[in-house]
Amino acid sequence: MTRIACNLLILPDGIRHENAIVTLDDNGNYVSWKPLNGEEAFVEWVRGTVDLSKTEKENRK
Repeated sequence: MTRIACNLLILPDGIRHENAIVTLDDNGNYVSWKPLNGEEAFVEWVRGTVDLSKTEKENRK
């Protein structure tokens, strides 16, 4: 599992959340998210946006 912190998370339904942690499985597939409320161990910080609202094909562009 990989946990990534981002400034902005856009969920598949288009809802936006600022400062979130996204959990991905070993294949890079979305598992879950939660608000980022402070420093957490074993979280990789990614500056910018994680957009889960796009299809896989759109993300490859």
